[in-house]
Amino acid sequence: MVIGASIAGLSAAKVLSDFYTQVTVFERDELPGEPASRAAVPQDRHLHMLMARGANEFESLFPGLLNDMVAAGVPMLENRPDCIHLGAAGHVLGTGHTLRDEFTAYVPSRPHLEWQLRRRVLELANVEIVQRPVAEPRFEPATQRVTGVLLDPETPGQDPEFVPADLVVDAAGRGTRLPVWLTQWGYQRAPETTVDIGINYATHRFRMPEGLIQEKVVVAGASHDQPLGLGMLYYEDRTWVLTTFGVGHTKPPRTFPDMLGLAKEMLPDHFNAALAQSEPVGDPSYHAFPVSRWRRYHKVERFPGGIIPFGDAVASFNPTFGQGMTMTSLQARNLRQALQTPDVDLATELSRLTAKTTFPVWMMNAIGDVTFHHAVADPEPRWYRAAGGLFDQFLGAAETNPVLGEWFLRRFSLLDSLYMVPTPSILGRTIAHNMRLWVGEKRERRLARRAVTSRP
Repeated sequence: MVIGASIAGLSAAKVLSDFYTQVTVFERDELPGEPASRAAVPQDRHLHMLMARGANEFESLFPGLLNDMVAAGVPMLENRPDCIHLGAAGHVLGTGHTLRDEFTAYVPSRPHLEWQLRRRVLELANVEIVQRPVAEPRFEPATQRVTGVLLDPETPGQDPEFVPADLVVDAAGRGTRLPVWLTQWGYQRAPETTVDIGINYATHRFRMPEGLIQEKVVVAGASHDQPLGLGMLYYEDRTWVLTTFGVGHTKPPRTFPDMLGLAKEMLPDHFNAALAQSEPVGDPSYHAFPVSRWRRYHKVERFPGGIIPFGDAVASFNPTFGQGMTMTSLQARNLRQALQTPDVDLATELSRLTAKTTFPVWMMNAIGDVTFHHAVADPEPRWYRAAGGLFDQFLGAAETNPVLGEWFLRRFSLLDSLYMVPTPSILGRTIAHNMRLWVGEKRERRLARRAVTSRP
């Protein structure tokens, strides 16, 4: 049984369908029969990025997904760095005209990806999606297990309906009530690690004449000296989405003309020439993301049987890094591995695997937020800021070195490794690159001084 039919809930249901006779997904929201935003997912109106690693993981979970998305009009960027403009922490990274290694990116909107997954789950013979809100799980103190869920009554005044289950997956997202339930059942809450990032963002869809720009993914992230950033993606319905955001509780521009004004400050001229010919579609949307949160269930000593947390109920990441959906796909892989591991406690094993995939991405996000976005991490290791300063030097070198730019693009997409820690060869290339720049700048200053002193 799964609580929530979001991307996380659907992914969990697909994995469970291979291990259980019957899987039921309970969702409080009305689910559209076509790609469309949902009232219970206000963030789906804003820019979402599917990292290359996430695309691979979802394809493994739902074979044929990527081809079907492309057939539906989802842009596919195959070894095409000219289709990506990536600005990170004040640096615009270059990769040259070709990539040495295979790199394919897909650009679905969040509603489209969720719809693609949902229709596949609905085709599974042993999975059912029911539109009913879950009140709470039923916990049996005698066995220290969750034995099912209580559904809110359909008619006021009736008793909650009990639905038994061997396993309950809490995929209710950031609003999970599992920490409260654990306390009620006599367990301790999981310790939490947080990053107070204070993100506010605004989004507007728009149309732009075809062929004005090559890029389909445009990102200009916030930096230490610029608390505002933006992202612009081209989606499957031939519309664009423009999201502006502010970190450190900074308010972004909220009207389409003001959003274009920020783009004029942060993007090269050819983007703004194209944006001048754009037309807004619909109304703007607004959202806030105050805190990134990791509930570290792998740290708890006691945990009830029959229930596991999943998706954002475990970890919710800074959305401006665009890694949330991909991290959900990795949790789905972890769930399958845990279910396939004999003679282990499912919750313990899943928490261990999820911590292993969460830690490196959480660490680099936290370092970036603390260093460049004036965020407050709790706890905040002393070495975070020093590591961030070194990474700033790497990003500076990656602006003009295509090998470093490609390394960052692939690691940022979580392809080669979840750890964004440069290898010795990459470090050596960075140092050599920055030394050449330093020597060149020193020579230019020396020549400039000679020119001044030689004037009559």
